[in-house]
Amino acid sequence: MQKSGHGYWLLPFLLFLTLSCTQNSFFPIPWTTTPNPNLGPLAEPADFGFPVPNPEPTLPSGVDIYQPPSLETKDTGPLIAEMLRTAGADETFTLAGENFSSGMKFEIFSQTISSDRATQSVAPLYTNTRTASTTVPGGLPWAMYLVWPHDGDVRGKAFALNRTEGWWVGPKKAIAGQTISIFGRNLSYGNGTSTSYVYVKPANAEGSWVTPTTVNPYKVDFVVPNLAAGTYELWIHNGHGGRFGWSGPLTLNVLATSPWAGVESQTFNVKNAPYNAVGDGVTDDSVAIRNAIIAAGNSGAPATVYLPAGTYAVSESFFLPAKTRLLGAGRDVTSLKMTIPLPTENGFIKNIGSGIVIEGIEIDADGMIAANGEALIYMSVNDLKIINSRLKSRGGKVFEVGNGCNNILLDGVDFVGAGSFWASASQVFINNTTFRLTNDAESGVSLWGGREIALTNNDFSNFDETQADGHGIGRMFVSQGHFGSLRNAYFSGNASHNYAPRDCNFVDCNMGEQILFEFGGGEYKTAATAVGASSVTFASVTSDPTTTEGGLDITITSGKGLGQHRRVVSVAAGVVTVDRAWTIAPDASSKFLINAVSEKTVVYNNTFQGRTTHSTHDSASTAVNVFGSSVDAIVDKNTISRMRHGLMIVTHVSNMAGNGAPLYFSLTANNTITDGNNGIYTGMVYGYDSSLDWGAIGNVFRGNTINGMTNMGIAFDQWDSAGGNIDSHIFEKNVLTNVHYGLISALKVIWETGTFDSVPMNGTKLTGTVLRSNSISRGSAVQAGSIGFRTEAASTWINRATTFQGFNSGNTGP
Repeated sequence: MQKSGHGYWLLPFLLFLTLSCTQNSFFPIPWTTTPNPNLGPLAEPADFGFPVPNPEPTLPSGVDIYQPPSLETKDTGPLIAEMLRTAGADETFTLAGENFSSGMKFEIFSQTISSDRATQSVAPLYTNTRTASTTVPGGLPWAMYLVWPHDGDVRGKAFALNRTEGWWVGPKKAIAGQTISIFGRNLSYGNGTSTSYVYVKPANAEGSWVTPTTVNPYKVDFVVPNLAAGTYELWIHNGHGGRFGWSGPLTLNVLATSPWAGVESQTFNVKNAPYNAVGDGVTDDSVAIRNAIIAAGNSGAPATVYLPAGTYAVSESFFLPAKTRLLGAGRDVTSLKMTIPLPTENGFIKNIGSGIVIEGIEIDADGMIAANGEALIYMSVNDLKIINSRLKSRGGKVFEVGNGCNNILLDGVDFVGAGSFWASASQVFINNTTFRLTNDAESGVSLWGGREIALTNNDFSNFDETQADGHGIGRMFVSQGHFGSLRNAYFSGNASHNYAPRDCNFVDCNMGEQILFEFGGGEYKTAATAVGASSVTFASVTSDPTTTEGGLDITITSGKGLGQHRRVVSVAAGVVTVDRAWTIAPDASSKFLINAVSEKTVVYNNTFQGRTTHSTHDSASTAVNVFGSSVDAIVDKNTISRMRHGLMIVTHVSNMAGNGAPLYFSLTANNTITDGNNGIYTGMVYGYDSSLDWGAIGNVFRGNTINGMTNMGIAFDQWDSAGGNIDSHIFEKNVLTNVHYGLISALKVIWETGTFDSVPMNGTKLTGTVLRSNSISRGSAVQAGSIGFRTEAASTWINRATTFQGFNSGNTGP
């Protein structure tokens, strides 16, 4: 069959008509409003499984009134397993569950401080037996919405949209007066940047409200009040949902003293006797500095090793004892400089304990650490702080920590060198740091698993673009699952400059993803022999979560319970125990994947810039790449320019057995993408086999602005292998201008720039793709051969008020 031609073009549309009539149900969006209805008896938070503090405090006056009804529900009604959890009025949310039907509707309750109690009944845009997508009626205020699925008179259990979700605290051990953060989703009133409510309390005792210092939908900062040392509960409320809107408790450990307390109590000055360092940049001061460090360690108390202004030439590496601060007079006036190459097995600064501070100093090992060696600083340590310093390691890694390290802070650091490796560290905070990459470094920050990572207000660039070894490979952060799952990561306020692989003749151009979550592989299971409330049993399981620092997860990828994801607590004799009960118990029809995933990741309000060669330079240059196994990925309000692919949100095959890497319920919203090759690249890449049915479910692309793409505004990739099907992708309220191709769905479009191949009948299928209120215009892009919309696959599309304008063809959409 030819790639193009009128006969072939009929096929997708005939299939669209057939599938839409026989397999799925599409509805208009009627709703009925009943202001101030007599809704019957009032519900309690416990009716929905929502927690409240004990004892429960009176809510502040600014919190919404919320009085939902107590409605009868039955397990025979539609049941919700998982869903996208953020949607305002006239925005679409997606769901996976059980007992769905063409007659199903959703009853939505809303109420705010200024609006009446009201319920509205809404028909879905799309539904099949296990997935659906539905639009919140327009005109509603932003609120917490309670949603009951129902079929006729039979209601299923309700779920909540826009409810406060606190995911983690950082740092989770702190002292009074210290600023800490709550990270999560839907943390602020109206998802704005002004109002949130934080309540701190001991267990089973009254607490107090604290006033946040900064607020956004994903992070709320506050100062720890004057509390006695002990363990406290943190509760957070976004102001919506009244008593039903609490999230908590998260745990905060208040310490009597900081992990670094006391280091200023005694000082060992390396220039004083008996150490007598010179600091002239010529004299070898190794012995003097080593002896000062040993003396600090032998003192038996926290201590500071002080290097006054000067350049201290040294020819050996150093071990810092626990509770030691290495202090200079400032990173521009104090330099500790390595003068001979280090053996491969050594780093320059190492540790023999925790509670270490490096402050106000330049540590310089340029050219002295091998590319395959350890690092300028190598720590297997907890409670590490590096502040207001410069770390230089041109030619080798700058920084490395061992597996399982936690509570590490970098603030105001100037990195120069070939990146850093963080193993499976947790509670990592990298702030206000400048990364200047060299030696085609794979990434500024690399992590193989880990938990609770925050990168804020950092700057990434190449060190010296006039020299071949003065470039990085274009990556800020890379996370892969070699040491287990990545859980809870936050990126905000970061910026990159001219950041992409430099020349494919000299470097591996399959890089350049500035923030990359790359997870897949794992063990695929098709036949459960038993199911418990929070377990599933197989004839045998080879996966062992205890062998990976980050642990493993299990996802239901097909059959009953589709879309559910749980952390694996243990595996024993084929029994996989998970961290919480199944919402919908799987059965013999269910299929599972046990593997490492990225979970609860937020990329918010960053600025990403690639190279001007994005159109001709076939690299993987991308601002954010959510590549494979991921749940609850949020990419919101970023500014992106000069990328091969502005954003890449894809499922993929992940090992030689053909097992896939499912991508469920991500939100890509409010991003601005300009001057690039492709705006958003999504779908599936590299192919599944027939074993894993659903590669992607319920991913939403909302309110993005894409302008000036030389190739495609939205590239929707499919593959020629069976499996990895994609359901309920939503594109709504996106504005695309000055794009040569608007939205293209075809075979392997990652490599296509004008010739779009058909997807075989047994290839990746798209179902329930919604185009809603998008505006897609060719604008000033080259008109010859331009296409607004084109699909080369058997697929179902729902178009609600999306327009295509000015293209040579494809202006009518699907």
